[in-house]
Amino acid sequence: MPHPNSPPRPVSPSLFGLPALQVVGVATFVVSAFFIVFPEADQAAATYFHTGGNGFLLRDGAVHRFVDEWIRPHLKDLVILMLALACVSLASGGRILGRPPRVITFVVLSYAIGPGLLVNGLLKTFIGRARPKQIMELGGDKLFSAAFAPADQCASNCSFVSGDVAYAAATLTFALLLSGTRRRVAVLLSLILTAVTGYYRMAVGAHFLSDVVLAGLFCILIALALHRGLFSRASGPRGAA
Repeated sequence: MPHPNSPPRPVSPSLFGLPALQVVGVATFVVSAFFIVFPEADQAAATYFHTGGNGFLLRDGAVHRFVDEWIRPHLKDLVILMLALACVSLASGGRILGRPPRVITFVVLSYAIGPGLLVNGLLKTFIGRARPKQIMELGGDKLFSAAFAPADQCASNCSFVSGDVAYAAATLTFALLLSGTRRRVAVLLSLILTAVTGYYRMAVGAHFLSDVVLAGLFCILIALALHRGLFSRASGPRGAA
């Protein structure tokens, strides 16, 4: 029997009456296939933000400078600090942050596997895709390449996929730890943050549409998969989280 003070198990999320993990999994496959078959969709979407020459809607403006000089660096520092505290708390059995080890593990793995390993460790490192502001069609000197296609147009920190959007999408992890109305509100806020981040990165010429959409889907899918694995009935008795 669960301990009377144990937290309730987070309920598995659903979409349209179906398990969210399967819905997002199918969506990720369909979206990936779309951008592979129709790579021109990326260039078409980028032109909506292109203002001529090498200019983009928000590039080099006050918003761009403020976000890149203040918000982005501090947010990355915050994520690193959060993960460090989570690891220390995990080593203490959850006593430092006052959260069960399974919850801490869920948050740490969601960020480590999604934005960390998959996005920054693999895709941005080995898919040498140039950014929109770098390709010849939009005022740069690099060649355009399709999503998933290995290219030699970028040596490091490349366009595919968006790291900023990945970090934003991974905030879904915290929403999944809630339930009822609080979860729905938190999920909505996480998705709004992800969408706004994606819009901003496209508007400064830093990413293509596929970069932002797939970064979000990948990290949401990872969060849902980890939630299923760590909080499913097979993971232990109710309340063991």
